[in-house]
Amino acid sequence: MKKIALIAFFVVIHLSSFARAWKFNGVFHKISVESQMGLNYSFMSGVGQEGGSGLVGVQFGSMIVLPLNNDIYTKVGLFYMQGGAHFKSEVATFDLNLQYIQIPVWGKVSINQKNLNMIAGPQFGFLLNATEVENGQKRNITKVLNPLDISANIGIEYALRPNFLMSVYYSIGLTDVTNNRENNNALLNNALTFTLGYSFHL
Repeated sequence: MKKIALIAFFVVIHLSSFARAWKFNGVFHKISVESQMGLNYSFMSGVGQEGGSGLVGVQFGSMIVLPLNNDIYTKVGLFYMQGGAHFKSEVATFDLNLQYIQIPVWGKVSINQKNLNMIAGPQFGFLLNATEVENGQKRNITKVLNPLDISANIGIEYALRPNFLMSVYYSIGLTDVTNNRENNNALLNNALTFTLGYSFHL
């Protein structure tokens, strides 16, 4: 966990330094930062997990937005995210609660050249903590799960007014949460996320 926190710290410093350098060198213009907070409905899909349902979690973080031209942008961010799922079978009922540090690397394309945009791209998640809750009993299973989660995201972003925005996007898991090499009962993270944000220029 300390290593992940240290990596996250250096990513933020690295991105901020590059963003300011790009601005001062005139390579990019109107570089901005978006601070976002919201809720997600996370669930899991995979072979042998038909009995699962979703959980509601929080998500917050910031993104640096680098305009490539008037209609196309690159967004790189750092987020804290709660995920997981609820499972119910004839044998047992339990919740799987997951916490991630996520690094999204997205593209943003203007749809109407005003306030509506499409966002899409990969997202890399680093597992902070994982607990299994059954009958009120918690069990830490962080060490047995896959420390890296990769997903593909697609969604829309709407500028409510200058500096304020909201976004809705869907995340499709690409890596097995269980780290099961045989992949007989793979679990894939999926989530529908809604966020509100505030944007400002550097």
